[in-house]
Amino acid sequence: MFCLINTQMKNTSPNAPFLNGGLVLHLKKGLLLSILWVLSAWFGINQMSLHPGNLALIWLPSGISLILFLELRYQAIPWIILSSFSVNIPFFLKADSTTEMYQIAIFG
Repeated sequence: MFCLINTQMKNTSPNAPFLNGGLVLHLKKGLLLSILWVLSAWFGINQMSLHPGNLALIWLPSGISLILFLELRYQAIPWIILSSFSVNIPFFLKADSTTEMYQIAIFG
């Protein structure tokens, strides 16, 4: 009886996304949501921001980050950091002075 119940239980460990071929599903979810994060960030920066300081009034990537974190838990953190870096790097490269570079690197 114990063996029958034990084999029918689902694996709910924190490493479950990486078991039984779940790594591919994890990578697909992470990549898809990261691409969606980058696209919504570019949309927010280019269409919904106040341009002297690039202050976005509505920041859609925050909701996508929440979805990404709820889906992948702590494995989502590298995806979020990579997405944020890929959106902010063009502004970092356009900075005129070292002070602006430090401000962009620290505050995003």
